Amino acid sequence: MWSGLLLYTYFILLWGTFVRASRSGSGCGESWPACEGSLLFDINNIAQMIEYFHRLTSGLYGIFALALVIFTIKKKGFQKIGWLCLGFLFLVFLEAWIGRMLVVNAYVVDDQRVARLVWMGLHFLNTLTLVTSLLLIWAQSKDVQHDIQHPVRSLLAYIFTSPLVLGFLLVSLLGIVTAFYDTTVVEGGQSANGIAPFLSLLRNIHPFAAVLYVLLIITAWYGRQKEPVYCMQLLFVLVANLILGGLNIFFHHVSCLQVAHVLLAHLIWLTLLLIGLRQRA
Repeated sequence: MWSGLLLYTYFILLWGTFVRASRSGSGCGESWPACEGSLLFDINNIAQMIEYFHRLTSGLYGIFALALVIFTIKKKGFQKIGWLCLGFLFLVFLEAWIGRMLVVNAYVVDDQRVARLVWMGLHFLNTLTLVTSLLLIWAQSKDVQHDIQHPVRSLLAYIFTSPLVLGFLLVSLLGIVTAFYDTTVVEGGQSANGIAPFLSLLRNIHPFAAVLYVLLIITAWYGRQKEPVYCMQLLFVLVANLILGGLNIFFHHVSCLQVAHVLLAHLIWLTLLLIGLRQRA
């Protein structure tokens, strides 16, 4: 069931990416959770329908998450998995709250304020943390980590000390800068005068940083035998994402390519987490 919720999580985040890529973030105005002050949507307003569907599916996600947490705690006991589940619920609440802040402060579509970039970054990092908590709960509920005495502590140590994980986070945050810049300037057709020059520089660094990261992976794992399957899986997804990133630039930021690019980025994160768990098993 937790694996099913993980898949639903990816659906929510990908639809959220589509909301941004299709420039539908302001479809429901600055009201939340209502859409333009109403619980219904205008069928003649495509942007509103896209944004409304994201809010609806996100609300259902919260209900499913709460129900699954209650079921799991009853089945496994609070002492074994309760704190992980409560932490996960807090991250779900935080994800919704960050989404609300983006809406009510109009940090959407053509907004060039740095505050919007900050909230976009927080949204992305919270999603990664949410996925991490989901994976830990799944592993605990399936007793995958029976050989790991302190799975949370072990995984956190891996996340904050592994150059591969830290490199991924750096490249991804540069990608957030790219998404911010492209949504407002490239796709919105606006002048970049309202954006700090260093952000434009970071945006241009992103593709080069991604290439260097792939080279880092190849160098770090050349001839490594301990995790050959995950190594090859990670390299495959990384190269595929590089190609998608290039196509996204070539075709001037097509929505479906942006969604696929974000999906592969999250699969990279998931693979890195699986490697971390296997190394500590």
